[in-house]
Amino acid sequence: MSFAELRALADALPLLRAVIETRKDQVAAQNFSVRARRFANLPDESARIDRALAFLARPDRRRSFADWLRMLLEDLLVIDAATIYPRFDRGGALYSLDVIDGATIKPLIGDDGRAPEPPDPAYQQVLHGVPAADFSADELLYLPRNARTHRLYGMSPVEQVALTVNIALRREAATLDYYRTGSSPDAFATLPKEWTADQIRSFQDYFDALMSGNSARRRMLKFMPSEFKLIETRQPPLKDQYDEWLARVICYAFSVPATPFVAQVNRATSETMRMQATQEGLLPLKTWI
Repeated sequence: MSFAELRALADALPLLRAVIETRKDQVAAQNFSVRARRFANLPDESARIDRALAFLARPDRRRSFADWLRMLLEDLLVIDAATIYPRFDRGGALYSLDVIDGATIKPLIGDDGRAPEPPDPAYQQVLHGVPAADFSADELLYLPRNARTHRLYGMSPVEQVALTVNIALRREAATLDYYRTGSSPDAFATLPKEWTADQIRSFQDYFDALMSGNSARRRMLKFMPSEFKLIETRQPPLKDQYDEWLARVICYAFSVPATPFVAQVNRATSETMRMQATQEGLLPLKTWI
């Protein structure tokens, strides 16, 4: 699937977008600290830590660390192509870490089937179908989380549940059509058989004009012709267990508890699901960061 298709799926289904934003909120709300590495024995560690904290306050010199991290996680969770471009000043010191669109980056392979070593280009940025820049492996941080040997690109959670999301989108569209359009009314009424088509049409127009937009009138007693019968149609359920199953699959791909989207569970089960989601989803994501 193309990057554009994956982003369209992530934006089209409200459930999927809510799960993605929840995971981003959870990660962005985490606290972090900077400390010296073990056995580093660096001089003036406190000053170096202060400089690192000052840099991480706005990694791209524009946004806070939380906002910067949300941008990075968006490309990670949707297209699995999180990409950071380190910029340096004229003195060679790190100036900023810019999050760029991972969909514009094409990994390159050498004659041996592996990524070229520096200084050879390992990545190429393509803008509007035209190669714009080449980067070596030490000039660009291309960080797919779910890398595979037989693919150059990663596989995001959105791509893993793409078929499930497609099904959910069609069910959402069917529900929207139920409220917007349709050919099956809530009830049918039979009138005396000797009535002509013109009489039925006239009575239909009279009854519609009497009831439409008049809530008080609907509660009053109605006098109907003889042999009048009302037949109520049974409408299909707008939500069933399959909708909960779709929600569970999507939430499981992101290791987010499905509690808000399924039938109520007891408190102990809910707490177990929350702890399991934290261990299976949040901790590995924090490790990746």
